[in-house]
Amino acid sequence: MPRFPGEGYPTPDHVVDYLATYEKRYELPVEHGVRVRSVLRTADGFDVDGRHADAVISATGTWWRPFIPALAWRLPGRQLHTVDYRNPAQFTGQRVVVVGGGNSGAQIAADLAGHVDLTWLTQRPPHYLPDEIDGKALFDIATHNPGGVAALGDIVAVPPVREARDRGLLTAHPIDHDTLRSADTVIWSTGFRPSLAHLAGLGLRAPDGRIPTTGTQAVDEPLLHLLGYGHWTGPASATLIGVGPTARAAVARVADGLGVTVRR
Repeated sequence: MPRFPGEGYPTPDHVVDYLATYEKRYELPVEHGVRVRSVLRTADGFDVDGRHADAVISATGTWWRPFIPALAWRLPGRQLHTVDYRNPAQFTGQRVVVVGGGNSGAQIAADLAGHVDLTWLTQRPPHYLPDEIDGKALFDIATHNPGGVAALGDIVAVPPVREARDRGLLTAHPIDHDTLRSADTVIWSTGFRPSLAHLAGLGLRAPDGRIPTTGTQAVDEPLLHLLGYGHWTGPASATLIGVGPTARAAVARVADGLGVTVRR
């Protein structure tokens, strides 16, 4: 990726420009704006919304299905997810409860601290990574540590979080139904679920919602690979910096399954 000319981390536009340039440079046959609704098994491969495929690599990621517990819809206040959060001005004069002990919960709580009547609820006490862990170290750990980042902690102490924590503004409390019911707004920083609805017709999902894999390869469908759904489909495979090795391995296994040679 070209060096970002500003301060701090690259902006979304910088990343999008990089990906668009990458696509053009290698003349990749990418079709944009296409929604795949179903992948079905056929006698000689797969039917992908009417298109034939000998093999399928599903890489729809983990950021399309915000997860909010069913409990939320029985509460009287406004229920939002991390994806709905913009800034503290949305909640002026409100009693706000943030639920979730990961990065999103900590960062939103830090952003709101001092601006609203805030309560931060977590299932267990916050577990911060060491303060010296920066972005590069974070991705190195995610890529090479067998336990991933979670083996060291749940929350990256980025400067706003570190500042709010050190000022005593980030005090987490156990999840409490009375506190939830008394909130004007609850922000659920409860993560996402893999986007796998298009594969439902294959009947491969286990009770936990995942499709069992060996590496990226579906256990019961050898020519289906899943890439970028979290650590279970490759270390850091849901990140730009971490997906490369897993993607290469997936392509090699697909090629081997089809009996073709991959040009490198």
